[in-house]
Amino acid sequence: MAEAPHIQIPLDFLYDSVCEKFKLGSNADDIKAYLRKSGITEGTIEHLLVRYYREQDSNQQDDVIADSPKKDNWYGGPRADEATHWFRLKSILVSKKNWSPEMIESLDTGSTSVMSRLADPKLAATGGRSHIKGLVLGYVQSGKTANYSAVISKAIDSGYKFIVVLAGVHNNLRYQTEARLKEEIVDPNETTCITLTRTDKNGDFSKTESTSANKACGQPQGFSLAVIKKNAAVLRTFNSWLASAKTEHLEKCPVLIIDDESDQASINTSKDPELNPSAINGAIRKIMSHFNVVSYVGYTATPFANMLVDANVEDDLYPRDFFISLRKPTSYSGAEELFGSSDLDGRTISAGLPIVRDVAFDEANHVREISKPKSQEDYVMGHSLKAAIDGFLLSCAWRIARKHWNRHFTMLVHCTHRVVVQQQVCDQVQQHLDETRFLYQNDSPELRARLGHLWNHDLVATSREIDSEIEIPDFEAVWKNCQNVIDQLQLVLENSASEERLSYEEKFWGIVIGGNTLSRGLTLEGLMTSYFVRTSNYYDSLMQMGRWFGYRRGYLDLIRIYMTGDLKERFFHLADVENEVREEIHAMAENGDRPVDVGIRIRSLPGMTVTNAMKMRSAQTDRVSLSCIKVQPTFHSLSLDALQKNSRTVLSLIDNVKSYGGKKVASRFSRFQDSHLFRGVSPEVILQFLDEFEFSPANIKFNAGKIADYITQVTEAGELTDWSVALISKLKAANAVDLGSSVKLGLSDRSISEGLRSELDPEARYIARVATPIDEFVDLGDLVENCPIDVDAFTKIEGVPHGVGYFRRKYRPKNRGLLLIYAINPDSQLEERTTVKRTWKTRILNHNRDCRSVMFFCKMANRYP
Repeated sequence: MAEAPHIQIPLDFLYDSVCEKFKLGSNADDIKAYLRKSGITEGTIEHLLVRYYREQDSNQQDDVIADSPKKDNWYGGPRADEATHWFRLKSILVSKKNWSPEMIESLDTGSTSVMSRLADPKLAATGGRSHIKGLVLGYVQSGKTANYSAVISKAIDSGYKFIVVLAGVHNNLRYQTEARLKEEIVDPNETTCITLTRTDKNGDFSKTESTSANKACGQPQGFSLAVIKKNAAVLRTFNSWLASAKTEHLEKCPVLIIDDESDQASINTSKDPELNPSAINGAIRKIMSHFNVVSYVGYTATPFANMLVDANVEDDLYPRDFFISLRKPTSYSGAEELFGSSDLDGRTISAGLPIVRDVAFDEANHVREISKPKSQEDYVMGHSLKAAIDGFLLSCAWRIARKHWNRHFTMLVHCTHRVVVQQQVCDQVQQHLDETRFLYQNDSPELRARLGHLWNHDLVATSREIDSEIEIPDFEAVWKNCQNVIDQLQLVLENSASEERLSYEEKFWGIVIGGNTLSRGLTLEGLMTSYFVRTSNYYDSLMQMGRWFGYRRGYLDLIRIYMTGDLKERFFHLADVENEVREEIHAMAENGDRPVDVGIRIRSLPGMTVTNAMKMRSAQTDRVSLSCIKVQPTFHSLSLDALQKNSRTVLSLIDNVKSYGGKKVASRFSRFQDSHLFRGVSPEVILQFLDEFEFSPANIKFNAGKIADYITQVTEAGELTDWSVALISKLKAANAVDLGSSVKLGLSDRSISEGLRSELDPEARYIARVATPIDEFVDLGDLVENCPIDVDAFTKIEGVPHGVGYFRRKYRPKNRGLLLIYAINPDSQLEERTTVKRTWKTRILNHNRDCRSVMFFCKMANRYP
């Protein structure tokens, strides 16, 4: 590491700025240029970047893998030979797609995780047999294709002879996948590859295929590649073609099947699933049956249907051998980042970026009503769609000012699945664009005023809120840039009836209108503005329609999502569900469980269904257990009465702890030297606290009564009988509250979000990150032999760092519960604009300056049902 330089600007301030820039999608070169422009020396820049990368390495959670015990470790990693497919793929990613060394390293690690769990291809030559089935869980629009492209290249280098990629159910996704694999896998090694499908709109596998199955499966050198749409007729044709090959060629041909969007079409939805599987599911099984050595790997970001397949049907596609949950890339923006999420173990609570704009229910309902089959009403464009288009024009103009001339600029309009209504929407959008073009060419004061208001009150205000250091161009410069945008803007109707289809072969600036063909898998390059009012009751369908997820390097602040409030709330809750599923896989991996032996729990949401009913046929209803988890309220009442009552309740808790045998002890860890830890607290004291503390009814997932019932039940079984109570504190002379009884608490600063409200308690506020996950170590030091006093050292006590959940499961006894208490600073910063900050602070301070909002946080002991 370069020696830390001596500079006038505080190094931590600069480092925080670097972290923020990376979070907003900037790369190292962008950040270097920004720092140089600010007069920062090269030594300081190097120091900051090295620090950032080291902290990312230490904080980044690895891919989470749950799999069957390995009989051998046949894959030792990729060869360093420059003639390998993997080496050539890396060269393409670096030279043509500007991948950084860190991105390549992450891809290498993730793809090796998959490779090491595939069947050993050498078994085919010796007459061995191995059928492996696994699932790779990524994120919507997160780069899953890059992972399986790397897996394919390494598989070919390792001896796999036939690669079959099942690429969605639409021609455009099949074509997009084929084009990418041609560029990354085929073209660099063209002489070694037999391609059975083509990179054109009609290039799917067909009966006219001239290459024989014997040649494709029996070639001694090289490999064969087929990128096939998941269509029953196409798959039947492919199976018939395979059946024509000699048995010895099939038996000695190791095959890798990549099932992209594996939760779509591949799931068996037949009414007689065991004897008569559905067409596509049965066809995929039949492909596997032709070969002795085959690895089937499903890729999806919405694994609900895959995890609900009946694992007892051995030849079905349940991923019985492994689940791999890929790490979330640093600069990825998913549901949690865009819409926010509530608390989950070890994760940051977030209210989401301020980029969602409301669409009035009447406007959304209008297009939903005319989308009904018998409706004769015509579509009329609403105010929000006009505003979205205006905002898109301004965003494009601003990106031109950022020198993004050669990048794609895309807007998505997704209202309905009906083609006839999509055409009406397209006509209305075209009319609006024509009118805007006319007004612009005539330098209309009306248009200037309209765009100027949107510029100042939306784009500039929001970008400054996201990045306070952002450079704001003059409106006149943006106005002039609008000329280039309007001149080059295209309008594309992308559906099954379209003659001209969406293409990114050349620079594309335009608006794309569509439905089902845009709802899954297809990447919209440079997507900035999304107008989305189509709804779905299915978790997987709704998440997959979110084409706005992904990477937005250099323009994250310019993305906008126009949708109704109910849709925003659904995405907010789906972010929780997504995190919980990954946590289930994490728990499975930590416990050493096999996918085939342990079911995944998926939380149900009111008014929604996990997936199609036929895909859920094997699912069982279960009740949520509070064992081995932590729970906390996220909404808190700020009324004077509630604050005063809760302050008294905490004081009463301290008195009861001391009166009923609780002893004050010192935590083993230096981090908690100012905190107050009590051990040997009876469960009755905890139950009384739960009964007296006033929790906001907005906390749907946190129910004090149910938690109390749970504690009562498990104490009868000898669990949660010995509690710890910790009042977390970092004392500051000017920032503390004296509770009496020799208990003085330093106040905790927390972000209070104005953006999230609940109809159940309109006055309640959502408070982010009430409890720091690592705080639950406060009472564990006495349970660990030779426990270090440094918390960071404790997390690495087993040689490698582990998450908080790991230590909870391993070290916390079943009888030891933990209650954490925080005193929240009433001057904590709001996440909204300055005027709101002043209003909230004034209200609290005027009521009672000494009144503190005390937050409750409860973590349950290590108990499994």
